[in-house]
Amino acid sequence: MPKKININHIAWRALLFAIFLRPFISSRAYPVLELYYNIALTLIGCIFLISGEKKINFDKGDLPIALFLISIVVSSFFSIQPLISLGASFKFIIFIFVFFLIRTLNDYEKKQLIFTIIAASIIISLLAIYQYLFGFRHVLDYLAKYKVDYPYAQEFLARKRAFATFFSPDMLAGYLILIIPLVLGHLLKPENKSRATCYVLRATLVILFISLFLTKSLGAILSLFLGLLIFPILS
Repeated sequence: MPKKININHIAWRALLFAIFLRPFISSRAYPVLELYYNIALTLIGCIFLISGEKKINFDKGDLPIALFLISIVVSSFFSIQPLISLGASFKFIIFIFVFFLIRTLNDYEKKQLIFTIIAASIIISLLAIYQYLFGFRHVLDYLAKYKVDYPYAQEFLARKRAFATFFSPDMLAGYLILIIPLVLGHLLKPENKSRATCYVLRATLVILFISLFLTKSLGAILSLFLGLLIFPILS
């Protein structure tokens, strides 16, 4: 007999792939692509929930999220441009949906998700390092050749501030300071990890820190170190 197709397994793999792709899509540079991505992510997430018969449980702690969601939807109708405001609100709805979706995962799925996010951050960081070493000259030549007048980009290109696939160095820095505590927390988590896994996580931290410093975003660097000061208390 032919093997039965596991829709939930396929949906989970597709969801991991979609989450892996997210940092490679610049919302400023490709707004239409981001819209298609958000629609696809929502559909995949719904298929994953339905096929896995997973239930989203709500509690009293979710009340602020519900109030926030209601406020952004209602305020959109009173906006000068309601359609544009509703489009912007859709992004927040996606974030909230993913937040509740993650709460339905079991421990094994959460571990897969963490490593997917870390794998994407490694590639982004390596791209930022490559960009710092070799890429800026090519971009500046391109802007000069086609006479692109974009002072903001020319400024951070001239200062060699890495931005990888993001719209600006500060956006890349904001992404990295979210990933670094995730890697550090997983490294320090008291569980049985192989020596190879520990080496990979340590090497990942080094790569992430290097790429963060290459963004030359002082605000993000200070925010990270302030966060790391309270990290031992929380852990």
